[in-house]
Amino acid sequence: MSKKIINIALVDDHAMFLDGLAAIFDNEGNINVVFKATSAQEILNHLTEYDIDIIVTDISMPEIDGIELNIQIKSQFPKVKTLVLSTHNDPDKIEKLIKKDVDGYLLKNAEKGELLEALESIQAGNKYFSRDVKEAYMNQVFHGEEKSGGQVKLSRREKEILKYLAEEYTAKEIADLLFISAHTVHTHKKNLISKLHVKN
Repeated sequence: MSKKIINIALVDDHAMFLDGLAAIFDNEGNINVVFKATSAQEILNHLTEYDIDIIVTDISMPEIDGIELNIQIKSQFPKVKTLVLSTHNDPDKIEKLIKKDVDGYLLKNAEKGELLEALESIQAGNKYFSRDVKEAYMNQVFHGEEKSGGQVKLSRREKEILKYLAEEYTAKEIADLLFISAHTVHTHKKNLISKLHVKN
């Protein structure tokens, strides 16, 4: 069975990188690049003209950066998904994007295979964050670095569960590993979502 076509738009203020990124998908039958933009405003101006599933965007762009673009996309076009592709591995930027429901985050040194995997996973309704991005965010949480609104304090058990969640273990698998009930795992998950001010 052939894979469903994924219509994507690419946003990056470096035209050469934009062309190179588009070329990656030339031989991918299920990835269709329908629009390339060199600014966030350009994609916002033309988004209603195209049937786009996922926007792949950089963070560092003049006027409107990728963080603000994600906010506007989620507000104005809630059905469109967003994947950030950036050189930045800054936990503060990652946190801002997670809080605003970004669908994925990869670094620009990612392999082609991972980029394709991320797009397919996001199209299927999942979130996708590369290992490096997860580690940067988790390190900030575990080391209790200062965050807006104060310091996030997690219990030892919450840190254990967060680690397994980041490694994509299910609630049942975590319960079996820690010798606790799945209900207890779900309770900790709710507490983590509340403490970290994230949606999932």
